[in-house]
Amino acid sequence: FGSRVLCSIEPDGGLRLGLRQIRDMSEAACGPIVAGMTHDSTPGTFEDLCTAAALGTGDASALARSGALRAMLPNRRQAMWQAKVVARARREGWLPRAVEVVDPPVALAPTTPLEDLVLDRQALGLSPGKHVISHFRDRLTAQGCPRAIDLATLPPGTPVRIAGQQIGTQ
Repeated sequence: FGSRVLCSIEPDGGLRLGLRQIRDMSEAACGPIVAGMTHDSTPGTFEDLCTAAALGTGDASALARSGALRAMLPNRRQAMWQAKVVARARREGWLPRAVEVVDPPVALAPTTPLEDLVLDRQALGLSPGKHVISHFRDRLTAQGCPRAIDLATLPPGTPVRIAGQQIGTQ
């Protein structure tokens, strides 16, 4: 897990997004999550984390949607499915592992890379993965859309079709 409340620079120079980057995550939940993950008894399951950090439904759902639980639940769709019932179990004081009886595990298909991109944008406002155009590059190439880097090699006046992503507005 390893996340902190705020963004940080990793020893290898990479950027680790902080929990405050997650939309709909309450500021009050961030500290207990970090504290719960840094104790000697690191929670091994999403249920353990929700209990240790006293997460409510909104915070558990935001955490699952963001993809921050990959170490515990590699299947993001599974994490989103479990978030509400796990938070409910914590809130109502269910016995440990009762979630598995009340809501038995369901094998859900993993999210696709494009679904991950959409979920990242919804949950974080950005996508730390591949650029959106990379998911469409083969189709764009087949339709005759050159890459931006190839535009300089085209003869002047050559008509082109382009595709892109809006990254800001004024």
